[in-house]
Amino acid sequence: DAAFGELEDGLYSERVDQSDLAALATIEFEPPRDMSAVEGGLLLEERVLDQHMSAWLLESAIRDEIQLEGGDEPILRRGAAPPHPSVHPILDAMFSGRYSVELDSYDGAFQTGWHRLYGELSDWLNGSAHWDESGRRHRTWVRALSVVGVIVGLVVFVIGAVMAARSGGSGLAVLIVGSAIVGGATGAIVNSFELLVRTEVGSALWLRIESFRRFLAASEAEHVDNAAERGVLRQYSAWAVALGESKAWFSAVEAAASRNPDMAHRHRRDLAFMASGVHISSAAR
Repeated sequence: DAAFGELEDGLYSERVDQSDLAALATIEFEPPRDMSAVEGGLLLEERVLDQHMSAWLLESAIRDEIQLEGGDEPILRRGAAPPHPSVHPILDAMFSGRYSVELDSYDGAFQTGWHRLYGELSDWLNGSAHWDESGRRHRTWVRALSVVGVIVGLVVFVIGAVMAARSGGSGLAVLIVGSAIVGGATGAIVNSFELLVRTEVGSALWLRIESFRRFLAASEAEHVDNAAERGVLRQYSAWAVALGESKAWFSAVEAAASRNPDMAHRHRRDLAFMASGVHISSAAR
């Protein structure tokens, strides 16, 4: 009911702590069909990580906007499908006029596109309708007041330092007060994301995503076989990367491949695709 129920059916909404929400999660054998792996990872983590940007490239490869080859040393090539208008500028920055990009080491042009992608995903996360507007307003106010607090604290700190240099005791007390103000204000800025509150829809999606993450974390060879038979092996791999469960999922994939050589032969390109996915971010470092 928490994940799929409708408020119109007589259910009600209430605010719950993150741990209480997590206690409602179960295990789902497929991800939400109405969102991408990248969006799911962002909604689960509430911040942009390398794994989300790697998953973005994997999903671009699934759409054939790019080709991903090379296994442990990934190579990106232009794909046959025209990129979506929102994807096109990022890929142009990554390729920088080239047909292919080798990701076996740091690549400056790729990093430029990588940073641009980070900005795009941050904008999506901050503008997503899955967050309550009142929480956003509270976060904005706290950040603004905290910036003022940092400035005031620095001023007090400098005054205290000057006084301490001249007279000692009283200046030292002012110095400590200034440090405390700066520390408290900085902590408020860093932790202001805690003020974000998910909407009912956002919470329901979080439950479904967390339940699918648990499936990926506990996946076994037969689950990989099933995904291969249904033609969603690459999609599940993108989700595994986005949700931080690539190691567990790829271990299950390796077990399935060693147990069933025929499956490994039929899906060798999918297996190479998955191996490439975990090595993408190294080129941006």
